[in-house]
Amino acid sequence: MYPCIFYNPDTLTLRDSGDIWLSESPMTIGSSSFGSQYPRLCTWAHFDSDLLVINVHLDDLNPDTRLCQIRVLMDQINLFGMNGPMLLMGDFNESPDGPVRSLINEVWSTLQDPWQELGQEEEPSHHNFLEAIDYASRVDWILTDTALQAQEILLDKSRSEQGLYPSDHYLLKARFLVSD
Repeated sequence: MYPCIFYNPDTLTLRDSGDIWLSESPMTIGSSSFGSQYPRLCTWAHFDSDLLVINVHLDDLNPDTRLCQIRVLMDQINLFGMNGPMLLMGDFNESPDGPVRSLINEVWSTLQDPWQELGQEEEPSHHNFLEAIDYASRVDWILTDTALQAQEILLDKSRSEQGLYPSDHYLLKARFLVSD
């Protein structure tokens, strides 16, 4: 349930990074609030060129809990006072057309969904290790500002040599160019 950020140190230089617990005590490790079944958090990384990357994992059961959690994330990130490009990604546990995205749009109105920008057809991203999927939309998505130009985005549905998926969600892969 830990939202990791992996990066290539040959192409990016890490300035700072940390975690924010999506609770009423965002700096308290393992804290949980708003009726969340588990502690939820986001991981952030600030790279050279002022690039801010955020990976989040929101509650899977309660829409109101997700809204409280995304408010905490946005409030904490806004305290950073960064002005560079942002990439917000993760398991939002709801469609990119849902209430969480609407709230994000109120605060960060310039963020775009590269899936939609590149004209990809909607498809489920959660499969629960099964062939049959009963979800109607992506619950894993990426938002970026206009400084990041999406070149490609897809759900990687490949399996291991043993026929296993590495997660209960398809891997969401994207490639971006950073504009000056």
